[in-house]
Amino acid sequence: MKLRQLLLWVSMVVAVGVGRGYGYDGTDLKEIKKLAEQGNPEAQMKLGVMYSSGVGVPLDKQEGVKWYQKSAQQGYAPGEWNLAFIYIRGEVVPQDFKRAFELLQHAADAGYDSAQYDLGMMYLQGLAVPAPDQEKAEVWFRRAAAQGNREAKKMLRELAANQ
Repeated sequence: MKLRQLLLWVSMVVAVGVGRGYGYDGTDLKEIKKLAEQGNPEAQMKLGVMYSSGVGVPLDKQEGVKWYQKSAQQGYAPGEWNLAFIYIRGEVVPQDFKRAFELLQHAADAGYDSAQYDLGMMYLQGLAVPAPDQEKAEVWFRRAAAQGNREAKKMLRELAANQ
């Protein structure tokens, strides 16, 4: 069961891509770029999404990583979450579960429900931790579920059914 969950989670990350569609909302590119260059972490993250997916700009994953890093360096949780998936996928940068875990941990501590869910998945699968830890995973799933995260609610139901 755990291998199946891991494969499903990683395949979701790869299939839906960086940011799972979060970030670009159709805002004018010039406006986003101006704000990003002025240091706005939300605009930096949006620009990262745009370059990483080729939406509204030519596809340039390296440029996307640059903007995710700028956003994450300011502690912007969605930027950290997006950058974590760059490290999980290992497509543009070397795969680094430890760095992804650190980014997710910071975003989860800031209350970002998607990061809480994904941090729970890392604990459940034993990625970047000494061994799988279902108890810690459930703590993070519960935090995400309390904010309405459907994936976390589903995972809690699955874990309860398997006990």
